[in-house]
Amino acid sequence: MKVLFLFYSVLKSCFSFFLSGFEKKIVEILKKENLKISTAESCTSGLVASRITDVKGSSEILQASFVVYSNEAKEKLLNIKRETIKKYTEVSENCAIEMADGLMEKGFCNIAVSLTGFLGPDASSKKLLGSVFLCIKDREHQIVCKLQLQSVKLYAENDFLNFIVRKVAKIETSNLALTQLYDFLKNIYSNIDNKRC
Repeated sequence: MKVLFLFYSVLKSCFSFFLSGFEKKIVEILKKENLKISTAESCTSGLVASRITDVKGSSEILQASFVVYSNEAKEKLLNIKRETIKKYTEVSENCAIEMADGLMEKGFCNIAVSLTGFLGPDASSKKLLGSVFLCIKDREHQIVCKLQLQSVKLYAENDFLNFIVRKVAKIETSNLALTQLYDFLKNIYSNIDNKRC
């Protein structure tokens, strides 16, 4: 049964990956509004930024992409407070907000996107498994989302299957992040103030 659900998840993620079109819409809005975007990604290892760069003309709007996988990198590159990680952990709303704040403080961008989460399959952190926090902000608006991934339920005692599940989880996360980013941009430029998703 798990294999069938995994197959379904792979097909669904691939369909969204190749056919959603959110990357193009995002680039179009950013170009039209003369905005620059930067990303800080942990669990997705730069996949959101990579997908944006698949669009022609993305060099006009993408300023920087940080892959901050370790806590040390988060602290040194984005000025995340060590106390935040100790109190809330690196997989938290607070950490995601500070990551986005760190991007904005560097002055690279008008729009900051940060992602931090736990995709597994380490069984020692089951309570966090599949939890991802996303923060999107500009100078006046901010949304923070907790995303709960479904694909991570498919981990098994099989390295090959786990490799596929992890890939699917990263794609699923990037799909959700790009959807939220598109909605954030669309809503702001329709004069709707977003606070939380």
